[in-house]
Amino acid sequence: YLGYHRLSEDIDFNWKNRSEFENLSGKQSRKYCSKKITEFANLLEKISDENGLDFKAEKNNKNYIQLGSSSKQSTFKVGYTPVVTGVRSSIKIQISFIEKTVFEVKKARLNPLISYIALSEEEKRYFQNILNIYKSELDYYVFDIKEIYTEIIRAILTRKKLKSRDVVDIYFINKKYDLNLMNLSKECKHKINFAIKNYEKY
Repeated sequence: YLGYHRLSEDIDFNWKNRSEFENLSGKQSRKYCSKKITEFANLLEKISDENGLDFKAEKNNKNYIQLGSSSKQSTFKVGYTPVVTGVRSSIKIQISFIEKTVFEVKKARLNPLISYIALSEEEKRYFQNILNIYKSELDYYVFDIKEIYTEIIRAILTRKKLKSRDVVDIYFINKKYDLNLMNLSKECKHKINFAIKNYEKY
């Protein structure tokens, strides 16, 4: 939606096929979610190994996987060491099995960072191997921009500390899409109530 006005190390997903476990008993739904988490963790470990990243599919190791809400909220931490700083950091991938989207999910083109950078022919030849990795485009399910907007408003009002990135995101979304908070007050209230009910202890 906004290009790359900033880079995020957090990637958030909601589980799309909720109908597969919504009508199950509590024990059965936890078992379903646990199985899906294990499958994703194994895949993520394989991808990490292939790309020099640090992740292990160990559900009891909080350095890699954190579970909450009876295994219906999962956070995966993929470690890496930046070339510039040399200080270990991590990419956080969060999957929620309990959150429902307010607005309809849709498919959109995910544009790589490199698509926003003008390179000379010489640079393209020199960085050809790296560019071949990053230049691919992908069509994938994404949240509606209003979903993102209301979720950021929820974060601003429910986090213990205000994060400047949320304010920056709201500014750029308003600038490009001219969203009116008053027109989305009902959706914002829904998200705030949901967060208070499900994440109060966090």
